[in-house]
Amino acid sequence: MVLSSALSIPLSRVGIWRLEEKPWSRIEPVRRVLRSKLDFNADRYTLIDFIAQATSEQPEAPVPAVYSYLHVLDEISARPFEPLILPVEGDAPLTVDIVTAAQFFEAHVSEKYAECPVAFQDVLFARLERTLAESTISRTYVIVLSSITAAWEKVQELADSIASETPLVSVATLEQIISNLEMVLEGVRVQERELIRTWYLTIPPDVAIGEERLTEWFTLLDVIADWEYDSECAERLREAAGDFAAYFYERLREMERAYERELAECARTGETGSYTTISNS
Repeated sequence: MVLSSALSIPLSRVGIWRLEEKPWSRIEPVRRVLRSKLDFNADRYTLIDFIAQATSEQPEAPVPAVYSYLHVLDEISARPFEPLILPVEGDAPLTVDIVTAAQFFEAHVSEKYAECPVAFQDVLFARLERTLAESTISRTYVIVLSSITAAWEKVQELADSIASETPLVSVATLEQIISNLEMVLEGVRVQERELIRTWYLTIPPDVAIGEERLTEWFTLLDVIADWEYDSECAERLREAAGDFAAYFYERLREMERAYERELAECARTGETGSYTTISNS
């Protein structure tokens, strides 16, 4: 079997290269994807249109398809707070929910990876893991933390306006907003625990998330837990935030203990440690 048939890539038409160099951008289906730049400033369309556009642009052969999906996921993760827009020829630009888009590509890149020849699975594995971890963390931790931070700042603003007798809303409305934030925290906690329980990557979840991100979560929740506002709703919010903060604190402590254990093992064996985190940038 010729190499191009074995790898499902038209190598005979684009040239042969050394496996470890992997210049996939020379393959025309991949080049088309790379040329189709993501635009983060346009009008809104439907997710169905987006999926149709995205899948039609991907190469059918599994290896270049994986590379292309990884490229798109990297682009999405690099801009977690901006609307994702793709141009559609002869129609209005397409805007989709960035979390939904990330989940769509995460699922499809895994499917295409499973179709790749074993040799290429070995080559692509580290890149796949790194991209999937960063994409999962971006939509689960970075975006959600930003949303909770904005909601908390709004609660403080409204509470301060009532305290200064220049209310922006009624006390009853503020109480409802506080209750909503408490329910959001409870929901996020359930989702976050489920993510950890079902984590399938070889990179440990807290190593992938990183100390900086975990600390940001703990710091915000600890501030909410110390909020001085006298109401039953505020008390429930403080309790929810305090429990969640304690959960993140324990995970940070476990990371510290794991690092200390590895340092001790390195000192004993003379080997270099490997306990690292994915970049928080």
